[in-house]
Amino acid sequence: MTEILNCFFLETPLGYESIQQISLELAPFMKPPPPFVPLPPTQQQPSTPHVSPTQPLKSTPHVPSNGPTPKQHIDFCHSLFWSVFIFHYGQTVYDLYIQRFANRELEERQLILEYLQKNSVLLKETNQKNVKSKRGLQVLLSALMIAPIQDQIQIVIAQCVYYKINVILCKDNTYLAFTTTGATQTCYLRRMRSTQYISIEKVALDTMVALNHFEKPLLACSHYTVYDLIQMCDKLGLSKGTGLKQDLYENLCIKIGEIWDF
Repeated sequence: MTEILNCFFLETPLGYESIQQISLELAPFMKPPPPFVPLPPTQQQPSTPHVSPTQPLKSTPHVPSNGPTPKQHIDFCHSLFWSVFIFHYGQTVYDLYIQRFANRELEERQLILEYLQKNSVLLKETNQKNVKSKRGLQVLLSALMIAPIQDQIQIVIAQCVYYKINVILCKDNTYLAFTTTGATQTCYLRRMRSTQYISIEKVALDTMVALNHFEKPLLACSHYTVYDLIQMCDKLGLSKGTGLKQDLYENLCIKIGEIWDF
């Protein structure tokens, strides 16, 4: 012990034999180390590989999932474009493209576009007046070429001509019709939200209010009689208020705007 004090205060170096002797003297006062207990497999920490200071770190590449998420699947399945697609081709064909929705939609749009470029005269046989002019045709073709970021209601008439079908969009006792001469079937869809539709059975259209166009749901007020406007109010459960023609018309415009939110 004297040697330890001399080393501490007088900075006298200890020899090898002195260190061994000190260790023996202090052994009774020292606690043995705890026994080694290995961690369970779930708690063991992964070993960190040695990385050279000059070696650049390698980032792990992102591996995409094998398909769309359930939410993406629902959004695609009930979108307007795919609802019409499924009606024409069937659910089985639709299921073949679960892994590549967006690419398949672009391919289908391209096929429709090429068909309309060669058969643009068929658009004149539809009930959509805005696509019967050269300018209207160009607007429609441009809409088909836009990436399908969101549903475009204006291209429904293009699908109607290409598939030779009619499409009736319904919501809250109102409906919007896309028709073409020579259609062999009619697709009825109920609008649930602005981007989601579901297929429904045939409905009695005479009990519903027919809309003129998605950009202008009603024609000018002068086109209707007071009796016409009252009938539409009854179908929508609207109060007739003063019963004046202009008031009835304005109330209908407000109500239809709330229903469809175009």
